[in-house]
Amino acid sequence: MHSITHSKAVMLLLALAAFSLTPIHGLDYTPATLTLEVFADGTVDVEYTFEPDPTLATVNVTLMGEDYMNLLAADQDGLLLDWAIHPGFVEVDSLGSDEIKVSYSTQSLTNKTGSTWSVAVDAPVNHVLAIPAGAVLVELAPPPIDIIVMDNRAIITMPAGPSRVSYILGSTGTREHALVLLSVAKDAVDEAKLGGVIVDDAEAALAQARGAYDAGLYTQSEQYSTEASRLAQETMVLAGEADDAIREARTLMQSKQGKISQGTIEVASGLIDAAEDAYMVGEYAESLTQAEQAQTMLLEAKETGGIDQTLIIAGAALVALVTAGVFMLRRRGQAREPERPEEPPVNVDLDTIFRDRPHLRTDDKAVLRFIQGKGGAFITEVRDHFNIPKSSAWRMARRLEEEGLLMVSTVGRETYFQLKKQGGQP
Repeated sequence: MHSITHSKAVMLLLALAAFSLTPIHGLDYTPATLTLEVFADGTVDVEYTFEPDPTLATVNVTLMGEDYMNLLAADQDGLLLDWAIHPGFVEVDSLGSDEIKVSYSTQSLTNKTGSTWSVAVDAPVNHVLAIPAGAVLVELAPPPIDIIVMDNRAIITMPAGPSRVSYILGSTGTREHALVLLSVAKDAVDEAKLGGVIVDDAEAALAQARGAYDAGLYTQSEQYSTEASRLAQETMVLAGEADDAIREARTLMQSKQGKISQGTIEVASGLIDAAEDAYMVGEYAESLTQAEQAQTMLLEAKETGGIDQTLIIAGAALVALVTAGVFMLRRRGQAREPERPEEPPVNVDLDTIFRDRPHLRTDDKAVLRFIQGKGGAFITEVRDHFNIPKSSAWRMARRLEEEGLLMVSTVGRETYFQLKKQGGQP
């Protein structure tokens, strides 16, 4: 096996010291720590420690990878234990050991595509992964718990479960290296935009990366590309959290109707609307904050008790006044509703489009048919018909606009959707 230097070993152990043991149902051992050291040739040294069931004479330990070279099993005192290898796991004679460490080398955890290497694992615990010295990270999924750099080597703490770490070997500051990072950044930005996420900062960094590359400033281009990738990934995560929080807040508000004061419901509704407005313009952190505030308010609100007859009568009168006011406002709003564009609707064969684009979502297809049926639709009509929040409507619109299927324009003060004519269709 490759050897780990003393300083690296100390750092890895320190990084793992705070990990808690996580019992896993169905196993005859409890995973404790896991470290993976990756080398330039794609070999990975694996060290896996666990606590065996003391009532068993042997334990079957699941291994990562498909090939296991130089495998050793030892107890907490370093005493070597007998073992037998099987496809996917090793059977270890535990002999009453309190802790067992299994170590081996494998080349089946890494994969190379072009100049990009990837390490993919499905770990039972939080794990530490050290990539080769001088390598440049290009992808981390999911987001890491921690990253430190020591001796020009990134040491990454990843969460339990499936993970993928991609990196590039070779000299930084070269045209080829800068081009690879530029391509990775473009893919990250395109993925975010396809999902309807606004990534203006990432796009700006990507534009700077392209400019630096065209000017021959490859090191600077690499830095901008790395920043663009990071911003795109972080924004996608934040946008997802904000969207989830808005949905949860609306669901919670509906469940609280009639159970808490109407004043609290109205304030919470205002916060949720503000969260959706912030989401629409890409202010995802603000959107998340507003939605979480609405959730907190709704959860902490005291449920109303019995109400005397006087309050019931007063409440009924107030409801009647509010209803009359809303009716008047709606009539005024209807009177001010902008007229639809006069041009005839675009004739689009949606069946052919759906057949050629099987990746389209079911809700996207339904919205396209709705817009076609009306010859064009305002965003408020789409929201009301499908009972979706503003954020979801805007994400849908951006997604279909990116697909080249939808035209988004402004009519009066309203956002208006029309199908886009496709090449080859009359």
